[in-house]
Amino acid sequence: MDRTLRNALIGIPRKLLPSKGEIDVNNKLHSLGLGALGLAAIGSWPAHAQTTPATGAVSTDVEEVIVTAEHRSADLQKLGLSITAIRGEDLEQHGDTDLNAVLQEVPGVVMQGVTGGPSAQSVQGGGGPPNIAIRGLGTPTPNTTGAVAVYEDGILLDGGGLNFFDMNRVEVLRGPQGTLYGRGATAGAVNLITNDPTQEFGASGRVEFGNYGLVGTQGMLNMPLADDLAVRVAFNEIHHNGYFNNGMSNEDDFSTRLKLLYKPIENFSILLGYTDYQSNGTGPGQVYVGGTATTAYIANRPVAAGPPPIATNPDGTTAAGVTALQLNANPNPSSWSSPLPGGGFNPIAYRKAYADLEWDFGAAKLTYLGGYQTSNSQFGTNCVCFAPGPNAVNLSYQYVVEPYDQTWTHEVRLASEGNSALSWQVGAYYFSNKLYTSYDPGFNAAIDGVPYQPFFMVKQWFSPESTGFFGEATYALNSSTRLTAGVRDTLDHVVQAQEFPGAQIPNDFDEHLTHFDWKARVETDLSEQNLLYATISTGYRPGAFVNGTAGADEKVTAYEIGSKNRMAGGITLNGDIYYLDYSGFQNVSSQVVNGVVVTTLVPIPAKLYGAEVEATLQFDKNDRLTISPALESAKYTASIPATPSPPMSPPNNGFATDGGQIPNAPKFSVSALYAHTFPLASGANLILQGDAHYQTSTITDFDASNYPAENPTFVQRAYTIWNSSLRFESMGGKYNVSVYGKNLGNTLVKLTVYNATPPFAYVSDPLTFGVMLSAKL
Repeated sequence: MDRTLRNALIGIPRKLLPSKGEIDVNNKLHSLGLGALGLAAIGSWPAHAQTTPATGAVSTDVEEVIVTAEHRSADLQKLGLSITAIRGEDLEQHGDTDLNAVLQEVPGVVMQGVTGGPSAQSVQGGGGPPNIAIRGLGTPTPNTTGAVAVYEDGILLDGGGLNFFDMNRVEVLRGPQGTLYGRGATAGAVNLITNDPTQEFGASGRVEFGNYGLVGTQGMLNMPLADDLAVRVAFNEIHHNGYFNNGMSNEDDFSTRLKLLYKPIENFSILLGYTDYQSNGTGPGQVYVGGTATTAYIANRPVAAGPPPIATNPDGTTAAGVTALQLNANPNPSSWSSPLPGGGFNPIAYRKAYADLEWDFGAAKLTYLGGYQTSNSQFGTNCVCFAPGPNAVNLSYQYVVEPYDQTWTHEVRLASEGNSALSWQVGAYYFSNKLYTSYDPGFNAAIDGVPYQPFFMVKQWFSPESTGFFGEATYALNSSTRLTAGVRDTLDHVVQAQEFPGAQIPNDFDEHLTHFDWKARVETDLSEQNLLYATISTGYRPGAFVNGTAGADEKVTAYEIGSKNRMAGGITLNGDIYYLDYSGFQNVSSQVVNGVVVTTLVPIPAKLYGAEVEATLQFDKNDRLTISPALESAKYTASIPATPSPPMSPPNNGFATDGGQIPNAPKFSVSALYAHTFPLASGANLILQGDAHYQTSTITDFDASNYPAENPTFVQRAYTIWNSSLRFESMGGKYNVSVYGKNLGNTLVKLTVYNATPPFAYVSDPLTFGVMLSAKL
């Protein structure tokens, strides 16, 4: 390792600091700014998006990355914000076709979603967006506002598929984004930006083959239709068999996207988009964990799609066509095997239409973003969930139907243009969602010829509506220092109606909520290549209605100091430290009280702090290393006292959460990627790449049994995921052939656990490998 690189790793060498002629800042400020980030942040494989040209040849210069995280174009290295940006070509080369695979490599991010069954763990509605936790802040349950706002082309996602294609970039914003992104961005925001039509003809295609019968195809066609009109069409299709022995966790998805750009004059444009996503998967498979070994009675045949016929078996005896199995109670399973027969289903249909209008007046730009989304889905699976008798645990069939999920969003922004000392933007936002869900479980095993007999049915109508008014301004005190202030006023109206057997809980909920968010930031350029910033901001997640009880609002105040640095030799070093103060972090608690399972939304005070680093080291033109460590402490600061019985509901027993760990918050994690390019005589390149992600143990879900001592059933032990690929790129990058392997250690990771009888978990993907062939015109 040469001396310059060694010094860069242990401290900034004096010769890399700018001279007095380059910047008028004293040595103390240099030391503060460049040393303030011996803290954190590294973009793992996403970081190489900042240094890799599209041809695959590696440069020792740091490439500028433009993002629109704050609704205006800015150099990522010049923006006082914790953000990771991943270019579309890097996603393509890495072979990722779903958001889960991408975000698992971003520091401070933990996926709560499940493989093969997006509707089971989506925040709202079938198909997505997925549950995401950033810095330990996630989403406790469906039908509550997400902690991470996920946007596609500026439209808040409220459904849709997890696979994506023809991407321009992905932006991951860490920390509360209450002023510009509003409710539901207490943990951060994720922006998915797809490619827009251009006036240049272009086409591309890709085919992919892999284990588990994987066959995938992608295609794109971009055409100018006139001097002021262009169209872009893209599709993505992927099929693979189930990862489980019973066929669960398969994929059968087809997505299309159409975008039309009309620009009749230089300062005015209309962009129209339409997305269609269809999925016919089996849903996620289940691994049984924890508890004690239990006998279950199951049908010895696959279950057909739709609600199956069942036979009651109250005394635990074996009925005709039913087989008794002994379930293995292991809190740390090692294989993708389920004792249950095949027979899940998870069809999803999602459509989105949207419009983006921009009118540049010279001094200011007016933007309108409007979108309509609709989806419907079903989710059914076998599950040992109930214990109807003292000597028997019988199979239950979960059946969830979401016949409609419709969302309207509108946003209007007016933002200043030009390079004056004061830049500003003001706007208004409106969101309206209507969701209907029925949950229909049935006892015992499926038997041919016996009518379906559900145990009970819960019907729910959920209609959140939100209006927000926001503004943000940045003022340059001088050529190097800027102050930013932002505000947002949010008005929420939540209506929920529920039909529950026996009417044991109130059925209706109607409440108006208001909240005011603010942000203050100071940033200073210590040199042309070094930025130091400090931010105080707030975030808000509205309360939710769970089983007749309204949970309190979630509010957070965040403090952050960070630095971004470009250095000689192609070195980028970014980092931050943060502190989050929660007055009441939302959690869903289920307890057995007097023989009845009681589920409530529990707000618990909490404090979280940590440090993140993103670093890219370019050893030479052919060797690149990226690394992204993150340290995190996320704990509750109070216990939940026992509460008196709400109207018509059993009481809450209370439990000792004070000092307990918040789920989805590993104390340490690190992602790293190394890539080496072998130049070939023909002008082509051969690129060998390997990446890994390691994190310490963490709790997967909030449950009373984790406090004061952790329940092994909910603990995901420390693990490492390894991936690698070898890619051939022709001269100019027109033709590519890649072979890849993902999760080379075949590591099984629990993503979320359900405290049933016995408990079961949804888990990550096993070892997969394949080959991709692509071409561009």
